[in-house]
Amino acid sequence: MQTGEAAGPDTGSKARDGASPGSPASTGGSIPRSRPNLSIAERFWSHVDMSAGDGDVCWPWTGALNKYGYGHFRIDNNGGGVVRSHRLALTLVVGPAPDDAPYGLHGCDNPACCHVHPKHVYWGTQSQNVKDEYRRYRREPKRIELHGEQQDLT
Repeated sequence: MQTGEAAGPDTGSKARDGASPGSPASTGGSIPRSRPNLSIAERFWSHVDMSAGDGDVCWPWTGALNKYGYGHFRIDNNGGGVVRSHRLALTLVVGPAPDDAPYGLHGCDNPACCHVHPKHVYWGTQSQNVKDEYRRYRREPKRIELHGEQQDLT
């Protein structure tokens, strides 16, 4: 190649293992998955188990869970935009979180539940969420000692 020439793709080159660059063998044997062009809602609801019906029952998330049991959903296929599944369920069914109630709360105490129902998943405040945690014994009350006596901070 002479000075000043741009190097083009080397169509005849081989990877170290003898495979053509970009082939499944040169990328560790994995073949990129192609997904059908489904909407976010279609992809999302395909990961929610609604087989128990519409009554007062949980609809568990069947996709990825974090270490606390909350469902996670990737909005796009380009590696960004991960949201909690119960919040996306609320957004899809009810609409975006209102300014005065920006938290997705679980009335059923099942972090994987995505059933938008007053007894399951609903918009609320941080204060409501903390009160629910104490009322349902999911959080220990903070205690301090004043003048030799235990005092609850709740």
